[in-house]
Amino acid sequence: MIRVVKSTAPPAFLARAAVARQALEQAYDGDPTGCQRPGTAALKPQRNIYAARDVKQQLQADQHQKCAYCETYFVPSSPGDVEHYRPKAAYR
Repeated sequence: MIRVVKSTAPPAFLARAAVARQALEQAYDGDPTGCQRPGTAALKPQRNIYAARDVKQQLQADQHQKCAYCETYFVPSSPGDVEHYRPKAAYR
């Protein structure tokens, strides 16, 4: 596993993340108990935020065009996945 020193997040990502955070806060304020159940719509990962082209390009540049886990170089024809600290399957 390589050490990744992240650069500043793309401005468009920060704007999308702020909107999503506000929506999550509103959903929680409206139904705190409901937001704690897995599968709740408000908790589902939003691909338009974390898997957007600008985010992927920045992550690839920060990782020197290599996978952070196995250190193989990215293949131009591969879309690449952005991995998370929480399992995606639990929130579908």
